[in-house]
Amino acid sequence: MKVLFLDVDGVLNSHDWFRLRGNRQTGIDESRWWIERLVFDLDPRAVARLNIILERTGAVCVLSSTWRIVRGLDPTREALVKRGFAGQLVGATPDLAGAASAGGIYIGATRGAEIQAWLDANPCERFAIVDDDSDMGPLLPKLVTTSTDYGLTDAEMVRLIHRLT
Repeated sequence: MKVLFLDVDGVLNSHDWFRLRGNRQTGIDESRWWIERLVFDLDPRAVARLNIILERTGAVCVLSSTWRIVRGLDPTREALVKRGFAGQLVGATPDLAGAASAGGIYIGATRGAEIQAWLDANPCERFAIVDDDSDMGPLLPKLVTTSTDYGLTDAEMVRLIHRLT
């Protein structure tokens, strides 16, 4: 199995996307406001690039974004599909940020530590990480960094395809 660890903010949306879309959110079903809001936040151009990566590499996605905690895996999956996502979102990394030591002292966790915990429980053939942050620790060589200004561009798409093949 090939896995792409996926962040959302700064990858599947960006400052450029928010400027482009403006506040033109019309026709929202109030009973489905939350999902529609998530869909509205996703840049269809970035989702299309993500689809190309997954199609060309045979990889699946694991959500490493804070969306997994704040918005939830199933609503994120539904929003992605509504925005045209054609791949598989097979799970999410664990939330280790709230871990505490035996003495009750807060121990923060990096995104890299959460990805490593997922990998320890789910070995895979090959993996890459796409994120706009670099808190990956020893997994930093597996990271393709995006810009919060533009999100997932063609250049990062090519680098991710290369890392996964």
